[in-house]
Amino acid sequence: AAARLLGTAAEVVLASGAVLSVLLSAYALWHAHDPDRLRVFAASFFPELRERYTEEIYDSACDIRQARLAAAAGDGSLADLFTLLYELVDGYTVSHFFSFFVVTLATRDPVSTYAISFAHEALEQAWRLSYAPFRECWWDSFGLDIA
Repeated sequence: AAARLLGTAAEVVLASGAVLSVLLSAYALWHAHDPDRLRVFAASFFPELRERYTEEIYDSACDIRQARLAAAAGDGSLADLFTLLYELVDGYTVSHFFSFFVVTLATRDPVSTYAISFAHEALEQAWRLSYAPFRECWWDSFGLDIA
């Protein structure tokens, strides 16, 4: 009888969590037009959300970045090239490399690996209007992320 009661209590807790999740999702959808209000609401649970976070913009000054990369590669100076590459590498670069590495280990087929990498990049292109870091230079998108 105690096990049955414990099972019933767990079901009540799970159902309450599901109802709460639906209510919070409905609140977020209702106030989606006002992200500041959502941020204030979320900050009541997570205080670090009180400060506005700005994403880094990757699609600005593409021609300048491309010229700097070409100049650093053309000079033959490895120090300049590594310095520039260090400036360009961030968390997204590491995640692309790690994803490519894991997919390579999982599929062990270069065609499948590149197909999945291309699909991942196509998904990024589909979300570029909604998420600022997905807006990137064409050579970054198709040259560095896929290859």
